[in-house]
Amino acid sequence: NSYLDVHSANTTEHLETIRQLPVSTYRLSYDADRLRIGVLGPDAAAIIPDAVDIIPKQTIPPREKGGKRIVLHDVPVVNEKSIFMRSVGATQELFSVLESLETALDGQIDHVSNLFADVEQLEQVMASSTDGEEEMRMRAAAAEAKIAQAEMELELQRAKDEEEYIRAASEAEAEQIRRAEELTIQRLAREDEAARIRAEEAMTMKLEASQKVEQTKAETAEALSAIEHERALLVQRASEAAKVKTAEAIAAAK
Repeated sequence: NSYLDVHSANTTEHLETIRQLPVSTYRLSYDADRLRIGVLGPDAAAIIPDAVDIIPKQTIPPREKGGKRIVLHDVPVVNEKSIFMRSVGATQELFSVLESLETALDGQIDHVSNLFADVEQLEQVMASSTDGEEEMRMRAAAAEAKIAQAEMELELQRAKDEEEYIRAASEAEAEQIRRAEELTIQRLAREDEAARIRAEEAMTMKLEASQKVEQTKAETAEALSAIEHERALLVQRASEAAKVKTAEAIAAAK
């Protein structure tokens, strides 16, 4: 088993952390045409220090062929997987809060139901007896007032809880979708960049190989020319030597 020191994460802390993270739109100095959205390195480091790595030196390939590479120093890089997993914990915490709110609302509903039962019981008592009628009316009025107040508090609480839950759930869902899309875009960008670099390297290797072939052909042609020239000189010298020997032989025969 490769997992060590496994413990349940504090999702309450994750929810608060994600709530504090500012999401910004920004452009990079070496890619000013592209509008990005995300958590800036300094902002993430201030809230989640272990979610940011400092790269001492980073080289950015040129966007156009033949352009200069851009070298950056001490670049803060956000660990997006760490933030994404905290977003998952925050979403789980929202579901837990929702369950607690639903339990509290159920309790309020039961309380209102009990008040209705008390009122109904009082009305039955008043209908069956005229003794203490005024007191019973007062008690009934007080119970009805409590019911009205409880209903109003229940409606206010329900509206507040639903609004808070919808807002938080929407923000969490939007954040998860945005992070997933950004991770996909970054992965595709890295793959495109890697493919471009591989294509450039292949073209460079092909060009170098072609140049070496041409150089080898030129050197071979030069060597063959030298050999042919040397052979011609040897033939000429041999011919001249044969002529001299022939002349000498003729002269000796006379």
